[in-house]
Amino acid sequence: MRKGNGFAVFVRGDVVLLNRRVVGFLAAVFVIVSVVGLWPGAASAGTGEIDYRPLREDLRDYLSMQAGDYGFFFIDLRSGKSTGINDRAVFYAASTFKVPMTLYVYRRVAAGDLNHAMLLEMRPEHMEGGTGSLQFSPAGTQKSVAELARCAIVYSDNVAANMLLERVGRKAVKDYMTRLGGTVVKYEENETCPRDMALYMREVVRFAGDSPWGEKLLDHLRNTIYTDRIPHPLPDVPIAAKIGSWPLTGTYNDVAYVEHPKRPYILAVFSRHTPGYGSAVRAIREVSRRIFDYQTNPARPVEITLNGRILSPAEKPFVSRGVTLVPLRAFADAVPQVSLRWDESGRRITLSSTLGGVPAKAAIDPGEGGIVIIEGCSYLPVRHLSRLLNLDLVWDGKNRTVKLLSPGTGY
Repeated sequence: MRKGNGFAVFVRGDVVLLNRRVVGFLAAVFVIVSVVGLWPGAASAGTGEIDYRPLREDLRDYLSMQAGDYGFFFIDLRSGKSTGINDRAVFYAASTFKVPMTLYVYRRVAAGDLNHAMLLEMRPEHMEGGTGSLQFSPAGTQKSVAELARCAIVYSDNVAANMLLERVGRKAVKDYMTRLGGTVVKYEENETCPRDMALYMREVVRFAGDSPWGEKLLDHLRNTIYTDRIPHPLPDVPIAAKIGSWPLTGTYNDVAYVEHPKRPYILAVFSRHTPGYGSAVRAIREVSRRIFDYQTNPARPVEITLNGRILSPAEKPFVSRGVTLVPLRAFADAVPQVSLRWDESGRRITLSSTLGGVPAKAAIDPGEGGIVIIEGCSYLPVRHLSRLLNLDLVWDGKNRTVKLLSPGTGY
């Protein structure tokens, strides 16, 4: 099997891969209107509605314990929020490349400069092993552009992909990927990153709202025979997915559009240097399951008040593993009586307060003081913070509000 053309895919023969069918016309209608913003509530979902920091930290912890390297990128289509880990790291794309390639093919068909019924003839140089059945057809076999696109997605047929790529041109496809926002686009290598592949899948969803050819491509992706990764642990909702594998480097990938009934989303999970198929697929399934569950029951930002006054820090506290974490710098900036200073000599954070007219000062060792570092920012559990500042603490669960009170204020 040739690696150079970037389409080689292996799938373990002892794994049963079940095909997911489209749930029906109403589901398809929901897909289009929710993504383009016509579904009631889509525009009012609000970028602050859901806090994805707890999800990201949970997945960071999980993936750090897995053998091999992993990266993922997630886009919530209702709010536009996204998050990821190693999402710009370079991974071997394998057959996930067929997503932007067939997207480009169908875009040209929709524009009228490529005839979907045009017959392309199979030649010896198109032949390749791996997935798909066209490798068993004789040279001279003819297939239409539309049929080759279907085979490239539904069956991940390498020969079909080779024939299409020759017809439209590798450079043209790569240029198109760059126009869509791709940052890892190498003209002679089949490499990508989770963020780029998620953007390509998002463009497929948008295309489905614009053109019957986009809906046809989305239908191919919904009906792929390879559903062993992102779709596998999820309930019976429509999922448009495309896997890619390159076992020689322990690479097993998947990119999917998951039509969650409340919050549809895009997810791309990539791996490399894993021990093998079983280990990688288990990890991808677990990431998929946790994200779906989070979309069902998401964490939301926590409000914070001080002596009855609502604080509006630039970054809100959030709950992670049952603990409310407060961003220290944002909190100090929102409270004039509190100051924060980094002591370079002692490698400590100094927190000073004059709240309630009572001076308080505490030095916090980032390695021991309960501080959590997330993307270079320091967070402190709210109970630790209240103790350091000599404040009383009340949790209003109904309104998801932390109330900090100076002793004797009566709030």
